[in-house]
Amino acid sequence: MAGDFAASDDVQLVNYICSRTLPGRGIRANPDEILVTVGAQNALWIVIQLLLRRGSHAVCENPCHPDMSASLQLSGAKVTVLDVDDGGCRRPTCLSRSTPCS
Repeated sequence: MAGDFAASDDVQLVNYICSRTLPGRGIRANPDEILVTVGAQNALWIVIQLLLRRGSHAVCENPCHPDMSASLQLSGAKVTVLDVDDGGCRRPTCLSRSTPCS
């Protein structure tokens, strides 16, 4: 599991996030509800670990960052790859409302 490399989050940063950044996006949070990570990749790994488990289903763009793909695979979830080209995402038939994914 992830470990914390610092004794605690920067209090000024957390207060700034609570008072300036989040309200501008319509989000209200208390300082004890804020988790500061070392970067986006770390945050995505944490979210994947919290939300997905064996038997879950996730969709991942192709191409994507290799660590994102690996994190999804390691979660034990079934991962459907969604190819992306110059025209954007190409929706596979298994994601239509009438056809169940296998």
